[in-house]
Amino acid sequence: MTKQLTNKKREPVLFYWRRKARLSQANAGTYFGVSRDAVSDWENDVFVPEEDAQRRTKFITYLWELLALKHHPEEFDQI
Repeated sequence: MTKQLTNKKREPVLFYWRRKARLSQANAGTYFGVSRDAVSDWENDVFVPEEDAQRRTKFITYLWELLALKHHPEEFDQI
């Protein structure tokens, strides 16, 4: 289930770092077990997934490892 996104600053950041990591929306979707369209919706400020502990942990790992924000902790903290 998804809910409306309220933090409009998140969209460009997620898009920027995913592209910088050379990941497609399909790659990100596969990682999260969702469609490319779902990733597009997240990045385009349409929806954000509901929070739960497991999904939050996976999202943090995605940001830290796959998008390499471990090399940019100040950016990570803003997300």
